[in-house]
Parts: sequence; structure tokens; C-alpha cells
Amino acid sequence: MSTDSSVTPVQLITFGRCGSTFLMHILASSDRFRFNRTHPYEVRELAYMYRVAQYLCDGTAKPEGWNQLSMTIPSFEGIGPFPFHVPEGFFVGEDAWKRVLLGLWQGFVEYVQQTAPVDGALFYAEKMPHDIAAEIRNLLPMKDLFLLRDIRDEFVSIREFNAKRGFSAFGWLDGESEIDFAHRFCGMRETFLDAMLRFEDNEQRLLLRYEALMNDLERQLDRIGAFFGIDDFCMDHIRETNHHLERHRTAPSDAASIERWRNELDPAVLDIIHTRLGDRLERLGYPI
Repeated sequence: MSTDSSVTPVQLITFGRCGSTFLMHILASSDRFRFNRTHPYEVRELAYMYRVAQYLCDGTAKPEGWNQLSMTIPSFEGIGPFPFHVPEGFFVGEDAWKRVLLGLWQGFVEYVQQTAPVDGALFYAEKMPHDIAAEIRNLLPMKDLFLLRDIRDEFVSIREFNAKRGFSAFGWLDGESEIDFAHRFCGMRETFLDAMLRFEDNEQRLLLRYEALMNDLERQLDRIGAFFGIDDFCMDHIRETNHHLERHRTAPSDAASIERWRNELDPAVLDIIHTRLGDRLERLGYPI
């Protein structure tokens, strides 16, 4: 099942506090990328289409009172899956959600094409949850951007950003200790790091590293531009002072955000990470 499209969907696959907002800010500097610019670039329209398609084709997800009759009543509040028990049809069967998603995507593509300020190839980028990325990767003509950061710096950044905002997020539970979170954190990163160890760039996917974006931005822009076949990223836009991006910072500078774990990570937490994932980190080029 496939669809032709002059708007290529782009999945940004990473974790929070790994530079995804800055990378979306980079993409937003090109007119060929069409997505909602509302900070922090998390208006997930494609993910929403996926969930809608899944919901409409899941025969078990029914609001109370939803049936063939209530569907025809204008005053009925709510909507559910296809309310007819038939052996086959557009909304019926194992692949029904794929047909619905493709239909929604085609309508979205038409909208993007009509509102784009430039002609030629266009791209729609989105920070994509890992589970959805895996489901739709082979359904649409997709390009994937993977973004990797030293997980020790990621851990510190999560802790500091939670403290800065005054509530727990990024998988850290309310009242959870650093030690307890460290154990769960390692478990949540194992599969991703294993995938990164096997990773090879090709026409459909590109691996970027947080550290390279911070230390060698122009070189990384060349890589990103070559991957998409475009050269109109605006350095002035990327470099401009942005109070939204500044609010995301937990380190005084880009350079200070790299290897901050050496001074800011509790030795007991560091021991947990190195015991569980140290070998993977070394193989990925991160010093222990």
C-alpha cells in the first residue's frame, strides 16, 4: 500500500532533551519545510491522523450509545468506529486504518501544496513518537532523521529542566529518586542505543548527533541539506536569539551542555549508567 506525494513526510526520532526543538528550528528556517512553527514545534498532525485512523477502525473503542442509529442523529455527542457489522469495506479489515490514514494524508498534502510559498519539493517534519514512527515508516514515502545525544548529558538535562519548570516530565515520575529513575532510564534507552549501533545512513534516513550540531553547525547543515536536496537553510534565522529556545536551556552555553555529566552527575547514578550501558556508549564513541 503506497501513495504518491510531492510532500515528503519527515519523522524526527529521538528523546526529549536531545536537541529536537533546535533541529526543528533549523528545518523551520527553510521555506521547503511546511509545519506549524508554534514553539516547541510539537503540533503533531501526522501522529494525530494515525491515532484517528486507528480509532475509527478499532471496533472495540465505542463511546456509550454509539451505533448505526445514533450515527444519524445530529444531536448525538461523540463518534466511534464504523458501526456496521459487514465482512469487508473501506473501514473494515486489518489494513483499514492504513487506508484511512492514506486518505487523511492525501488531503493534508493538498492543503500544504496550496499554502506553500514556494514551488518544487516540499517536506513536512514532525517530532514523532517512536511507536508511531515504526508503524507508518513503510506506509508513506518517509524520510527519517535520528538524533542522538550522550545519555548522561540527557539525564542531567532532564533533571535540570524538570527543576526549572517545577514538575516531573520525560519519564521521571513524581517523587522518584535519581537512583530509581536511573535504573528505569537505562531500560528505556537500551533498544534505541542498540539500533544506533547498527545504524547506516541512506537515502531514507540520516543520523545526527547533538554534539555535532552544537560544535560544528555549518557542517551538519551541509549534511542535512544534502540529505533533502535543498540549500536554503537560513543561518540568520537559526542563529537569532529566540526567547523560546532560551527557555529550553539548562546550560549557560552550547559548549557547556556537552560532557556536563562529568561535573553534574551523581557518582552513584553514573555507576548505574556505566554498568548498564557503558559498553554501548563506548562503541558509539562516547568516552567513559
